This record gives sequence, C-alpha cells and structure tokens, in this order.
Amino acid sequence: MYKPRPPLIELKQFYYFLTLSRHRSISAAAQELGIAQPSLSQCVSNLESRLNIDLVIRGSSGVQLTEAGDELARYAAEVIERTDAAIERISELGTKVRGAVSLGLPPSLSAILGVPLLETVQNQHPSVQMTIVEALDRTTLDLLSSGELDLGCVYAQPDTNEFSSWAMFQEDIFLATAPDNWPHEIKPDGFATRPIEAITLQELPLAMPRATQGSRRMIERAVRKYGIRLNIVTEIDSVPQMLELVERASCYSLVPQKAVLPQLAAGTIALVPIVAPTIRQTTFIARKSSHPTTRAIAVVEELIVTVLKDVIRRRKLDIDLM
Repeated sequence: MYKPRPPLIELKQFYYFLTLSRHRSISAAAQELGIAQPSLSQCVSNLESRLNIDLVIRGSSGVQLTEAGDELARYAAEVIERTDAAIERISELGTKVRGAVSLGLPPSLSAILGVPLLETVQNQHPSVQMTIVEALDRTTLDLLSSGELDLGCVYAQPDTNEFSSWAMFQEDIFLATAPDNWPHEIKPDGFATRPIEAITLQELPLAMPRATQGSRRMIERAVRKYGIRLNIVTEIDSVPQMLELVERASCYSLVPQKAVLPQLAAGTIALVPIVAPTIRQTTFIARKSSHPTTRAIAVVEELIVTVLKDVIRRRKLDIDLM
C-alpha cells in the first residue's frame, strides 16, 4: 500500500516556476507574481538544489529552460490544473446537492405525496437519486434499522433509542363505509351528514391492518382510554384490498381522508366523522439515530414538508402541519 511522504516541492514553487517558464524572464515573471526578483531567483535556486539538477540557463537576455526545467514545467502545469480541479470539486460539494436518498411512505401518504415529491427533487436537485418505498410502519422501521432506508414516515412514534423522529402533521380518522351500507345521508363530497360516536364502533365489523402496524396501534390506544374495544373481524396489511372490502360492503374500516381520495371522488366509499372522542392520527418522520445525514437527506426532509404543504392546499385536505 502506497504511503505518502511530505512533498519535496511546495505548490507555490510549482506556480512560480511555471510562471517563469512562460515569461523566460526573471523580471517579467516576478512582476506578474508580485514579488521581488531576488525572491524568485532564490526560489529557482532552491528548486535546483532540492532536485540536484539545473533547471534554467541564465543569460543577459533572460533564462532558458534546460531539458529538466522543461519537464518540470509540464509537471507543474499538470499539478496546478489538478489542484484547481480538486478545489472546484470540493467547493461544488458545498453548494451542489448530490447523492442517493431512500424514503419509506405509508400507502395513503404515498398516494398524495410520492409523485409530486419525486418531481420536485428531480427539478430542483437533479443530482439527487430519489427512491420511494411504499410500506406500512413495521416494514418501514425494519428497513430504517437495516440501513436500507434513509428516512421513513410512520404513524406511531418509535419508542426506542434506535430511532430519532419528529411529528410532521395530524389528521382526523373517519369511519369508511360503502355509501349503500350507511343508513344516513351522504353529502355530494362523500362525507356523511351525521357523525358516529366512537362507542358505536364496537358494533361494526372492521377491517384493519395487523396489530403490529402503527396506525392500528394508535387508533386502538386512542379508543381504549374510553373503554372502547374495536370489533376487528379482518386483519389485512394491504390497503387496496382493505378498501375493496369496504367498497363491497363486507365491512367497515378506520382511515384518514387522504387514504380514500379516489374512492371519494368515484362515490364508492363515504366517510363518517367520529366524535366522542374524535380520533386524531399523527404522522412522524423517522430515521435511524446512528445513520449519517448527508446534505441530500436533509434537503429531501425539508422538501417533504414543502411539497406536502402545497398538496394540502391544492387538494383542500383537512391536515394540520405541526
């Protein structure tokens, strides 16, 4: 393995000699460099002494390069050019965001945030390679833990020291039903005119994700404080299939508004507000505490909030950023 040693020649000496090689005159080179002629002459003498070879032939009309001097000038030009390129590259790293970023999103959030976020990253930071993985909480946390994801959005705040997280937004949870499976009026926007009390949820057959998923744990924890036990008849981690069961009037479910936007527009699912108590869901951005944070990761984390604000405004979603 190559072990570098202290250089025999300083970069400044290379630059001085290269300037002299262009002018072939001590006085002209010294004037361009802004130093005294004796200082430049001493620099050349030091180089010759250090390399133990003559580099220039001094004469009344100026200096001529020896074969060794001509070779040194070529090397000096290459060293300075490469040094300038290295400085430019390192400086660019401070201003240009680049690198790969992977983000885990739950399906309902991915449906509204995924595409606009990808487009924004591509337009504003084309040197960032963005990957979005659609997954529920448990899978997202496993991928964060293994280092396969840089960031993840989850519904239950991780309670271990392995992760750091912060609350991004809150939203209401609704009862999702097929319109013809609800006895009361449904407004044109897909929302029921009459709310349902949370205690009544005990009487309805519900399809929900498995108990290990953050959204399910959060909802059960919220109603358990009021002595309410949900009647979960089907556990399914596939959101599309869960919603299809609701559309077919096979059961009900508990979801945020953003999870059923296409179904609301199509009139295949209606949402019933829940009261006494209202159920609120918080979404967190999480990362592994020991995972290094690059500029690209930090920029994407900021863009998540920026893009989400725009989505909320355009789609008129009842989501409260925190």
